[in-house]
Parts: sequence; C-alpha cells; structure tokens
Amino acid sequence: FLHYEEVDLMRRLAGAGWETWFVPTAAAAHEVAASTGVRGAERKRRPAWFYASWRVYFRKHHGRAGALGAGLSWMAGAGLNLLVSGLRGRDPSAPPFFFRDFWNAGLRPLLGFGGGGRSSHD
Repeated sequence: FLHYEEVDLMRRLAGAGWETWFVPTAAAAHEVAASTGVRGAERKRRPAWFYASWRVYFRKHHGRAGALGAGLSWMAGAGLNLLVSGLRGRDPSAPPFFFRDFWNAGLRPLLGFGGGGRSSHD
C-alpha cells in the first residue's frame, strides 16, 4: 500500500476517461518516507509489502509474463549497478537485501512458489 496502488488508481481513472491536469503554479511539499520510514539519510531495507505492491500492479496490468520480464529486468539492472558501484567504490542504489526481498515478495509468488513475505531471521 502507498506505492503502486497510487499508480494503479491513476491508470484506472485515465482508462475511465478522467483527465489528469498539470497546474504549473501549484506547489506541494513531499516528505520522503514520512509515513513509512523506507527512505532516509541512510539506505534502508524496503518492507516486503513494497515488493508485493509492485507484483500486484505489474501482474494486473501486464500479465504474469510481463511482470516476470519487468522484474527480471529490474534485478538485472540492480545487478549491473552493484557491479559498477563496486568498481567505483560507491554504495549501490538498491536497498539492502534487495535481491532476496524482491525474489521472495516480488518474483517467487509470480512463479507459483508461494511466499510473498520474509522470515523473521532475514
């Protein structure tokens, strides 16, 4: 909740004929992670529900194969970033435990292996 459900809502509204308006004079302040604590000054592990939200959205709008393709692409990109970051001596952009958590809550359920969460010892 709070992430891909918002994207899903906007997609469904557009599909129902509603318009999205851009108002350049409007201003909004967004406090990153104020309600979830997912991001902050240091890299933090994302909760399982973040990846589950991703999975539900992509499966709903792109089918199982599309979701798997997008997920594998995301993991490949994160792997490439991990390699390049290591060569440059920088922290990777993926959050801690990304590969394990995304596999368990994002991709594994798409393959029919169940799961969707993470164990308490992770």
